[in-house]
Amino acid sequence: MEGTIEFPLFTKIRGGVLELKGFFMDLTMIKALTKYIEQGFSMGKTPKDRLVQHLIVDGCNYQDAEFAAILRAVSMQKQLKSISYSNSGFGNLSLDALEHALAQCDDLDSISLSDLTIQRSGTEYFILEQLLRTLTELGSGIKKLKLCNLDLNNELIQRELLKFLALDKGPVDLDLSFCKVQAS
Repeated sequence: MEGTIEFPLFTKIRGGVLELKGFFMDLTMIKALTKYIEQGFSMGKTPKDRLVQHLIVDGCNYQDAEFAAILRAVSMQKQLKSISYSNSGFGNLSLDALEHALAQCDDLDSISLSDLTIQRSGTEYFILEQLLRTLTELGSGIKKLKLCNLDLNNELIQRELLKFLALDKGPVDLDLSFCKVQAS
């Protein structure tokens, strides 16, 4: 943005991709990043290459609230096409932020969630069931869904997954690698 000095953190957004791989940010840095995204966008000053279309977060060991804050800020831009999140925490706040992203971003068609630590207020199964219910209700544009190394071994989760797959939206590329799934 003209007239500002950019902290190196902001250069993590390049060509429409915000890629955080093994990049630790404390809460202050996450707030700064989300403020940068939110303010730049709301003031109409976000350069086109800084509008986030692809969010990649891997190995950062973020907690539920940290990922939720980043996802909410990025989805404000309404440009998000894909989310790849792995090796971090996921809970109710992340679930709410994902729901917000699905409602805001019409072009969001790819979600990859791998090796997550489910941070629960209920049970792990409840969070995953809610995730799949959200995808069924709001994810009609999702063409690629990757859920890797998660425990899907629950009748309610499997029922929601089948509902998602039964949506009349064309073929879905589904990857359930290393998930615990047992026929019921």
